[in-house]
Amino acid sequence: MDKPHLTTPNKANSGTAMDKQIEVKNTNWKVYFITIVIIAMAVVYYTKQPTNIGKSISVSSSDITTETVTTGIFEDYIPVRSRVVPLKTVYLDAVEGEELKKY
Repeated sequence: MDKPHLTTPNKANSGTAMDKQIEVKNTNWKVYFITIVIIAMAVVYYTKQPTNIGKSISVSSSDITTETVTTGIFEDYIPVRSRVVPLKTVYLDAVEGEELKKY
């Protein structure tokens, strides 16, 4: 014996007309695309930057002198013009200058 169907083919199931499948937006490709663009921009930026900033200088060949190596005293003098200033300065009045107190 066949089992009878619970629903008849002429009638709609209750609530099925109200159900609607929600479409999930796939935004992963946007995240990947933005990440790849940022990485590509960083690579282009760093490859275009000169790598020798502050690490080397250009010197003309007429400014370079070479000599043979000899044994002797190594004198490393660097002429520096400077001014010596005390780290701490104390000004004394005439009244304070006469008295010495021990604390």
